[in-house]
Amino acid sequence: MSGGDSFVKKENIHAISVSIRAHIGFLLCRGSAARCASVYGLLLLLLALCSGIVRPEQVRETGLFLTGIFPLLFVPAAAGVMELWAELGVMLLPAVIAIVPVTVLVFAAAGRTTQALIHRKEKTQNEISV
Repeated sequence: MSGGDSFVKKENIHAISVSIRAHIGFLLCRGSAARCASVYGLLLLLLALCSGIVRPEQVRETGLFLTGIFPLLFVPAAAGVMELWAELGVMLLPAVIAIVPVTVLVFAAAGRTTQALIHRKEKTQNEISV
């Protein structure tokens, strides 16, 4: 890999160090934060992005890398489901009844949000060009 293709860059290290410091801070403050440290980290990253402390360029490559390996992150969970399939078989119908409407709701919400963002972007571009 050339220097431009490396995922270990100053910006990525900065983003990761901010996340690690946030997790340590929550662990020291609450003790039980390990269960939801990833959620806290994402919220802190969102706040840092919105406030301008972290610029999108600083985390873009890391985000692209993580979304690239995203399917690999589900392998342990899938293995756990396959191992416990007999116990989960009893709950199959209630799980399907819960999962199907929630999936449709998530698809609809994601679609509407995407449409709203595209519409807002087009509106902004039209206002700039006028």
